[in-house]
Amino acid sequence: PYTIFFFRLYLEQSDFHERFSGGDFIVDRSSQSVTCQTFELTLRSCLYPHIERRYIECCGNLMKTLKKDYKLLEYLQAMRNYFLQEAGDTMYDFYTAIFDKVQEKESWQQPSFLNVLLQEAVGQRYPEDSSRLSIFLEPLDPSRKKHPVNNLEVLTLSYKVPWPVDIVISSECQKIYNQVFLLLLQIKWAKYSLDTLRFSDFAEVTKKLEGSPVEEAKLKQPINQQIHRMCLLRVKLMHFVNSLHNYIMTRILHSTGLEFQHQVQEAKDLDQLIKIHYRYLATIHDRCLLREKVNTPC
Repeated sequence: PYTIFFFRLYLEQSDFHERFSGGDFIVDRSSQSVTCQTFELTLRSCLYPHIERRYIECCGNLMKTLKKDYKLLEYLQAMRNYFLQEAGDTMYDFYTAIFDKVQEKESWQQPSFLNVLLQEAVGQRYPEDSSRLSIFLEPLDPSRKKHPVNNLEVLTLSYKVPWPVDIVISSECQKIYNQVFLLLLQIKWAKYSLDTLRFSDFAEVTKKLEGSPVEEAKLKQPINQQIHRMCLLRVKLMHFVNSLHNYIMTRILHSTGLEFQHQVQEAKDLDQLIKIHYRYLATIHDRCLLREKVNTPC
């Protein structure tokens, strides 16, 4: 505690006894070290325990105020609901509308359209959060435009956190939340694409390619057999994507979230709570393979 540190620092001053006694107290310099040492031991045994007890009591009251009056736990849950998509039905309504636009090859990268979707989805079940949530479009790095799934990286979700809760849920924390949010969105897009994939128009495509001599060798197999092989490939891909999705949502986010909630309840002061929150974000960030040293290929 800062008070104990202050007393220790004050004891190290050469004119401590003059200041303490107002100049009327004369100390024998030969016994000064013994006197200081004795006085420090007295402070340690008599004053320090009372200061520490009051410090713990004040910190406990501060934590109760944050949790009860400023709804800290509710805001932490809101971050998990939207950024980590624990509010499954709400976020499903939001991102499927975007995926439908992508599948129909319609324009979707419009802030007004995205914010209306978000407000409608959130307002149905969590009306108190609809005014706090917003979504922005950020410019995409040209080097990241290699695959269509990277187009989702222009999205940035934002949640307005009031003071003093923003001391715990800072803007830096929201950046980490956003990285996990985008990863989940990309996995859900892959899952959506495989779920909606059909081969009904495969026969028409092959008929158009039959005139090409290069493609004739590829089309020697019967169309039904080719469709069957494509269906098998689709099932294998669906198994992989669903397994990855379930593992991240349950074994990583849900399990780590339960441990985090328990640690928040046990936190004794604000500094400890901030460290617990940062450690929680760092853990899910690493386990989702988002750290640069983890996701960089060897």
